[in-house]
Amino acid sequence: MCIKYDTYTMALDEFGLTLKQRDFCDEYLISGNATQSAIKAGYSKNTARAIGGQNLTKVAVKSYVDSRRAKVAEKYEITQEYVLNGIKEIHEFNKEKETITAGEGENVYMKEKMRDANVSLRAAEMLGKSVGVKLFVEQKDINIVAEIQVDNSERKKDLAKRLFLSLNDPCLLGELVNE
Repeated sequence: MCIKYDTYTMALDEFGLTLKQRDFCDEYLISGNATQSAIKAGYSKNTARAIGGQNLTKVAVKSYVDSRRAKVAEKYEITQEYVLNGIKEIHEFNKEKETITAGEGENVYMKEKMRDANVSLRAAEMLGKSVGVKLFVEQKDINIVAEIQVDNSERKKDLAKRLFLSLNDPCLLGELVNE
């Protein structure tokens, strides 16, 4: 259903997406790869990486993707609690040891071994990510090199202290740069 039109008279849907953008979103929901989604939606291979990244920053695209993820999460009842309970069950299961036996009669060999949950944990992580459950956040290290040249030693100490504090709060770093 077309609600409004852009300057190129291409029909936009209720989210404000063109047909190509909607195709991009649908592909992105399947693969999670913006470049491949752009190519499959019909964008040029030469510009797919840039277009894919740009599309993901657009409010209408984000709105549509979030809306679709919410519908899937609701349909399959996937919540943060569900994912965490699944991980907890896997953890509890793997705390126990299992006994492996081989042979018969007097030649029975028994061995205790820890269970392996790598595949199950990866599945739980993928399940959570697929509906936007943000439990798995990667940390990034940021190195900042700064040279402070100030005549007044008190001012220098103050700037050094504020620079140190800004490492934990990037907003403070912006204030330092603007001084």
